[in-house]
Amino acid sequence: MNSFSPPPSELFFSKNDPSDPRLGDLFHPMESPDQDQSLVLLGYPDDLGIQKNGGRVGASQGPDQIRKWLYKMTPPLNLSRPLFDLGNLSNFESLSLKERHDQASKKLFKALESDHKALTFGGGHDYGYADGKAFLDRHKETTHRPLIINFDAHLDVRKPNPDFNSGTPFYRLRTEYKNFEMIQIGVQSQCNSKEHLQWCKQNNIHVVLLDDFFGKDLSLLSLFDKNFSNLLEPDRPCFVSVDIDGFSWAYAPGCSQSWPTGMEPRDFFPLFSKILECLDVQLLSIYEVSPPLDPQWGTSKLAAQIAHKYLGAL
Repeated sequence: MNSFSPPPSELFFSKNDPSDPRLGDLFHPMESPDQDQSLVLLGYPDDLGIQKNGGRVGASQGPDQIRKWLYKMTPPLNLSRPLFDLGNLSNFESLSLKERHDQASKKLFKALESDHKALTFGGGHDYGYADGKAFLDRHKETTHRPLIINFDAHLDVRKPNPDFNSGTPFYRLRTEYKNFEMIQIGVQSQCNSKEHLQWCKQNNIHVVLLDDFFGKDLSLLSLFDKNFSNLLEPDRPCFVSVDIDGFSWAYAPGCSQSWPTGMEPRDFFPLFSKILECLDVQLLSIYEVSPPLDPQWGTSKLAAQIAHKYLGAL
C-alpha cells in the first residue's frame, strides 16, 4: 500500500492564462519524480506529536493550507527545476508515531538519495526527526559535514518520556547521529529549561537566543555572520527546519504555541537568503502551521512565502 496519497486536485490553482502561470500550473502530482534534478514536496498531516506534548492541535491541516497559498503564487523568476508534489502521508491512523516517522523518512530518503531537493510541510515538529534522519542518512559519508539550522522558539531536545512528541526531534537526532553540526536560532528563554540549554552546550548544538538580537542594533544576519560565517561552505549539505512558532504572533498566530515576542520576517528573510546563497540547502521543512488557529491565514501565507523563497534559490 502506498504510504502517500495525492493532495486534493482543487489546490492546484491556475489562472488558465499562459502569460500568467502560477505554481499550481507547475507542480505535478505524482507518486515519484520522472525527471532528474527535481524539487519534491511532501506533506505530513499529523499533529499527534503536538497533542502528546500538550500543544494546541490543528497542524494536521497545515500541509494543504500552505499548498493553497503557495500554488496561487507566481513562479520565482529564476526557477529552473521541475516540481513534483508527492502528496501527503496517509493511512497512518493505526500506526504508532515511530512507525509514521519511519514511513515519512523512507519516502524522503529515496528522493534525497536520487539527488532531488525537497520541501516538506508538517504537521508537528516531531517530523523534524523523520526529515533529519533522511537527510543525515543521505550524507553519512559526505565530504562536507552536514549542517542542520533550526528556526524555533523551542530547542526541542526533550527526552522521550517514554514516547516521542513534538518536543523530542533533536534529542533523537543528536543521540543517534554524531557527525553533523547544528544551530538553533530564535530560541526564547521562557520556552526552554536551563537543563535543555546546558544539554545543547554539552552536545555541541549552537544556540542563538532571541534576546541576542531582538530589539537591538545588531541584526540577526549580522549576528550570524559574526559567529557562524566559518560554517558557510558552498558545497556543504544543509537542512533548514522552520517551526513557525519561532515568529511573533503578530505574524504567526496560527501555531501550536505562539508568543508576542519572536522573530519578524525582517529578521528571518535576510538571513534565510544568505543561507540559501552560501550553503547547499537540500531540504527545507516547515512545521506546526495550524489553520484552525489562523483566522486571517497570515501564518499559512508566511509559510508559503518561505517556501517560495526556497524555490527561487534552486
